[in-house]
Amino acid sequence: MTKKLWQLEYKKKGIPSSFRETPTRIVKLFVEKYKLSGNALDVGCGKGRNSIFLAQNGYRVHSVDFLESVLKELDEKSKNLNLEIKTICQSATETLPFPDHYFDLIIDIFCYKHQVDEKLRENYRKEILRVLRPEGFFLLSLASKNDGFYGPLLKPGSNVIIDPYTQIASVLFTKEEIENEFSDFDIMKFLPTSDESLMHGKTYKRETLNFIMKKI
Repeated sequence: MTKKLWQLEYKKKGIPSSFRETPTRIVKLFVEKYKLSGNALDVGCGKGRNSIFLAQNGYRVHSVDFLESVLKELDEKSKNLNLEIKTICQSATETLPFPDHYFDLIIDIFCYKHQVDEKLRENYRKEILRVLRPEGFFLLSLASKNDGFYGPLLKPGSNVIIDPYTQIASVLFTKEEIENEFSDFDIMKFLPTSDESLMHGKTYKRETLNFIMKKI
């Protein structure tokens, strides 16, 4: 069911990740500041704008998403750009098909927020820890509870909201809640952002929580 909802969203292009081509701000900032390379994993890569940016900047990129259609689109784009990006079709919460300590960098741009089941999130975190090398970097970006679109959808006693346009569920976190869930990481930088962007054809003030973490 969730796959069908996402397939419809990519056709409607209501959420920014469905139509944006430029890399996410936190990914661009990290690449420009740290100037590293190595093996990178893009979890919940979608149409692959961040995967392409990482590959263009010297990373050997693996991209995971559970929609075959967006991965085929990414395969075609990377071929046309003469970039080598390996795509894997599976859920972000399943066991990842990589050896321990394989990645130097893992990014998650608005994927973790869609994992509403706590046990699945726990499995996700264990797998990220397993495949990330010691002192490897993890970038996480997700919507704040103060986000102008998602925030008003919150109901008392729950962190879970349902997008009324797509029917896709999300979890909204505070900085402290993320620090608790990712206690096995050293949060090197917390970079909240505030701007305006389109959601389903309307402009909202968006509040995003961005983290640069390092595996302890």
